[in-house]
Amino acid sequence: MLTEFHFDEDFLAANDLNGKNSNMVNNMLLDFWLERGCLLYPFSELKNYQEWEDTIPAKYSKKWVTALTHARTYDISKLYKKTVSFENINQLESLYKPTGLELILVPNEFTSLGLLDENDSIVFESLEISKINGLLKSNSYSKSITLCNQGIKVGDEIEKIWMLQFQKTAKYSKVITIIDRYFGANLSEDIGRHKREVALDRFVKLLSREGRKFNITICTVGGERDSELYNEITNYLRKKIASNIQFKNTISNITIFSCDDKNFQKFGHDRFICFDNIVYEIGKGFDIFRDLPLFSSTLSIKSSSHSNFKYSLGELLSRRLWTEEF
Repeated sequence: MLTEFHFDEDFLAANDLNGKNSNMVNNMLLDFWLERGCLLYPFSELKNYQEWEDTIPAKYSKKWVTALTHARTYDISKLYKKTVSFENINQLESLYKPTGLELILVPNEFTSLGLLDENDSIVFESLEISKINGLLKSNSYSKSITLCNQGIKVGDEIEKIWMLQFQKTAKYSKVITIIDRYFGANLSEDIGRHKREVALDRFVKLLSREGRKFNITICTVGGERDSELYNEITNYLRKKIASNIQFKNTISNITIFSCDDKNFQKFGHDRFICFDNIVYEIGKGFDIFRDLPLFSSTLSIKSSSHSNFKYSLGELLSRRLWTEEF
């Protein structure tokens, strides 16, 4: 689960990022950002952030440059004021609440806004300020870790699961890849005999709240080209893209490809939903979005670098029976 966080441009000049423990501190902060964070910062101040990067040891300054350029970020130029310019945390929370900001990181020597020498963090309603030393013990970090490993229980509701574990990831993603052996068969079942809402319909409905478009790739057992299952899947997608307003407004492109079931047994036993580089490994897979009661299932969120997702996708791509784009 992503944490929306912020630090001021001169944060990068903190002694903590340059001192004797700088290796550990830089690794910790960069890993947090790349694996479970989105930095909210003023794009108008980018040059100031880049200037302070030069004070960091060369081994890490390049990584900070890459992170500012390629990692998840969000522009708060219209709201931005330096953290030390606020009289109290209440003012901070009021200003940034519309952005979803949860965490502000400050140097260990920071002693303002209620943070004393002996305190590592302070919480006010929805906003937390944490010193570098307090990050791993902060409420925001603990919540993220918990949600990344919190499974699904009997009776849970997909709406709540989405808001707690998916929404912020979707908010900052563009490319979604679904690897689910049973996606095609379940779609056929839902549009056929049962006439219930299809999982992809519900998924797109949830995505549509972000007011942006996504590229979606789906890998499933879809039979041979021109088979009955192939026709059911492709006719459904063709109709949705052509006539459904939510699909039109939310989906830039859908690519779907089919692999034989025996290859899924070898390379795609696990079921994945990947948002850019964040992977959801789900025991029940895309089933959780079907119009059915939810049962117990694992749900684990991790960086793609710590998952078999890329391996499975590569192996299945090389064994495609057919591919269609809509």
